[in-house]
Parts: sequence; structure tokens; C-alpha cells
Amino acid sequence: MIQGSGILKLNNNLNIMKKEFFKLSKSNGLNYAKKTGDFNKIHIDFTTGYNSIYGEEVCHGCSVFEKSLRILTKKYKKFKNKECIEINFLKHFSYNKNISIHQNQKNFLLQQNNITKAEINFTNVAFDINYNNQVIKKFNFFKIKKIGRLFKNFSNIYRLLRAISYHVGMVYPGQNSIIGKIKILFLKKKLNIKNGIYSKLKKKGYPFVDNFLIYDFFLIEFESIVRPSLIIKKTQPNSVLVNAVKKIKSNVLILGASGSLGKDLLSLMMVNKNINIFATYYKNKIKKVNNFNVQIYKINLLTDTKKIIDMIAKYDIKIIYYLPSTKILLNPEQFHVNLYNLIYLKIPLTILSKIRKKNSINFFYPSTIFINQQNKDSKYSQIKLKAEKKLTGLSKKKFFNLKISRLPQINSRQNLNILNIQYPSLIQILNTNPEIRKNFFF
Repeated sequence: MIQGSGILKLNNNLNIMKKEFFKLSKSNGLNYAKKTGDFNKIHIDFTTGYNSIYGEEVCHGCSVFEKSLRILTKKYKKFKNKECIEINFLKHFSYNKNISIHQNQKNFLLQQNNITKAEINFTNVAFDINYNNQVIKKFNFFKIKKIGRLFKNFSNIYRLLRAISYHVGMVYPGQNSIIGKIKILFLKKKLNIKNGIYSKLKKKGYPFVDNFLIYDFFLIEFESIVRPSLIIKKTQPNSVLVNAVKKIKSNVLILGASGSLGKDLLSLMMVNKNINIFATYYKNKIKKVNNFNVQIYKINLLTDTKKIIDMIAKYDIKIIYYLPSTKILLNPEQFHVNLYNLIYLKIPLTILSKIRKKNSINFFYPSTIFINQQNKDSKYSQIKLKAEKKLTGLSKKKFFNLKISRLPQINSRQNLNILNIQYPSLIQILNTNPEIRKNFFF
């Protein structure tokens, strides 16, 4: 839905434009996927979005650009000679939240929740790459569907943007991809280059891809990025770790057993056939296991606290691993801060306050080296530090055994990074770090 209208003259004397808003819904995303053929799951599948670096489904970048241009060029009919239009994406765009357009001198800022997520520039700057046959030989060529005759106006740009969306989301990089920048130029003279898309990895070992689209009088340069994904490599526990697990004699509850930390711990615990293991999940399902001593429950931590307390009493659970997680953001909104407060502070305190026979309970609470001094201003760090203090105080008062371990970075969706650096798994750390291993097994 687009609200209002904007007027723009593509020269050095830009008209002052009032703030404009639009919003993209999940249904808008599905419609754009149908228009473009870009059915990349990051835009339309909840689980894929939840487990991604963003923690949610995201809007198609080309859809955001198209909607913005429709506002900025509503009364401007022709694409002026030698003019360039460029968008630089700084962050992802979320569904169902207002996207506002702000004029900032000669460029325009796209914001959500007062955070600048993209910049649009109208310039006369020439392209950085000298497009000629020698350059093209270094690129891979991809055909695009015939678009038909293109006229010298903005409506044709949208058709080309849709071709770009399909290419990035479905062809190259494909499944794991992000749009970084798009720069559009209308040429006075056609290039002696075959219509299509040309792509090349910028540098071996780095996730950045240079691309350009040639179609008649249009030349569009765009950067795509290989989106980081979680790669899980199976690691076998060593004999010391297996023996530590087999020494456990009490029933075990793993809260959040579908996350990377919980999943590794569950697979490890299954070497012990002499105890009952209770594993919970919510958004990410746990694959069916064949072990007779493992029971799996779907638990919403935010609403099912009483079920957890009753389960602990009913099955005489003595060891509890508290491993639920949610996406940790560097610039969280208040909603996320409230969620951190519930998951990492209030709910574990509630569980430990209400269970009976506290003196027989062993409670493991994972912390992280992220909350060390250099990250003290982070909302997440502040809540984690408060939780450590509150839980420690409660353990002394109620006489239960508490183990808090500040873990290093572990291979998980929380630690996805643009260079796709793969951190060690929990089992790799437990294999090599006796201090952390001792904290894990009571």
C-alpha cells in the first residue's frame, strides 16, 4: 500500500519532498514472488526467515526499490540522459512495518523504526566498470526472459528489477543470497553486448558478486552477496566426553533442544541409555529419534511455564539444561528487549522459584563471552548479566546447584556472519575444554 505522492526533478535542484510512507505485507511479498518468479524462501517461509541471520522473513529488495521509485517518480515521465539511480541496502526490510522516505540533501533515506535501511541517490556519476568485451569474458553469462520493447521511461525499470530479483534469488547466488546495491543507467547508445545478465564472484573466498544487466538502452550494475547459512558438520564425542555423559544417573530435561546448542547436547545425551531424557522445542521441530529413553514435547516457553514445572515434578527430573534462545540483535526494538527479558531472566527465575525439592535440582544456564566488558552497553548483555546475578542469589537462598558457563562463540544461527566463518560446535568445545565440560555435567 502506497500512501501520498512525491515529486522529484532529476537535477541538482531537487524539490523538497514531504515524508512519505509505504508498507509491504507478507501477501505483498507472495504477490511479488509470483510476478518475478523469485520464490526464495527467505521472503516467504517463516522457518527459513526465523533461522536466518535476520531472524525473520524479509522483503524482496527489488520490491522495496520499486515501491520507492514509484513514489519518487510519480510525476516524472522520462529518464534524463546520463542520469543514474542507485540504491544501497544497509539493512534488511521487515514486513508489516512502515517504510518512510526522507530527503537528505541530494539523496533519500529509507527508514523503518527510525533506522536507516537504504539510501537512494540520483546522480550523474559514471559507472566504475568499463564495459567492454575484455571485461565480459571474465563474467558468466545468464540468459533472461525476453522483456519486450523498452521505452525511455521508469515503467520499464520495474520489469528489469524483477528480472534481477529472480536472478539473485533463484539463479545466482540463489538460495542463500542478498541484494547489496543496484545502480541504473540509461544509455544514449546501445552497447555492442548481448542482452542478459553477467555475474562474477568479486574475489575468491569472499561472498560478494559483481553483476550487470544489459538490455537495449538500459545498463544496470548490481552487487549481490552470498547470504551466510548454518553449516553443521557432524563431530564425534571423544572417550572422555562419552564417559562424562554416561556417569549421569538422574533424569534430564533439555529446554530448547532444537537450537544448535540444545541439538548438540541432545545427541550427546543419547549415548546414555540408563536415564530418561526430556527434550522440548517450539518453532524448530526436533527430528524423530529412535531412542526409547527420549521423550519430545512442544513447549511454548512464554505460555507453558507451569507445564515445565509440572513435568519436573512428575518425572522426577534432577538435571535441567536451560537452552532456549531467540535472535539477538545489535539494535533491538523494545519488543525484542522485552522478549530477552522474559526468556533469559524472568522465566528461568520463575521455574526455579516454583519447583519443589530445590535442593536436589541441578540447573545449567549458558551465558556467553559476548557479555564481557566491551559489550556492556548491549541490552542483551545487561539482561544476561542481571540474570547471572539473580540466579546466583536465588541458588544460594534455595540451595539448588547452579552452573553458569560463559561459552565462546559456537556454530549456531546466533553467530551467522557475512563472511560465513564457521565456529566450533558444542561437542568440539566439550571435547577440548575440560573446564566447560566440567560445568556441563554435574
